[in-house]
Amino acid sequence: MSWQFPQRPGFGSAGRLIQVRSNFFPVQSLPQLPIHHYEVVITPEVPPVKNRRVYQLWEDEGEAEDPAQRGPKKFKLVLTKIGEINMQRLGLFLEGRIGETPVDAIVALDILLRHRPSLIYTTVGRCFYTPDSAATIANGAQLWQGFHQSIRPSQGQMLINLDVSATAFYQPGKIIPLFSWIER
Repeated sequence: MSWQFPQRPGFGSAGRLIQVRSNFFPVQSLPQLPIHHYEVVITPEVPPVKNRRVYQLWEDEGEAEDPAQRGPKKFKLVLTKIGEINMQRLGLFLEGRIGETPVDAIVALDILLRHRPSLIYTTVGRCFYTPDSAATIANGAQLWQGFHQSIRPSQGQMLINLDVSATAFYQPGKIIPLFSWIER
């Protein structure tokens, strides 16, 4: 994919100076060394949330045994190096010195940006939610506040886009009272 940023024709002289608020924040520094890209296969296969937990256990303790399971459950992790992502290409692209968009570098930064929040918060799609400010709504549900973040290229720099979001979750508790609440 090739992309050319439009050139700014110059600075205006009419009108008055105003302050604009934005939900984009500049990235202060970018990695210069290559990012090593690995595929991680975890067996037995479990949902993505459990994969994060298993990987975190392996990272912290050097083994992937989940004591939260009923009875000990061991997982096997196979890491295969896929390649290296040249991060200097991203710098050249942002400076306008190459026209080929380094999609792999942008995606790698987005994954790095999302990694830690995905371990801390409840993830739905590309948004992260916390029950800290949950508000009760109808039929046994709660409204949780959250946020969405992504990294985007712009002229001469990368920007982090941060947006707020909200979604409904079932209230925590025993399942039988919840069903009786919903059926009313």
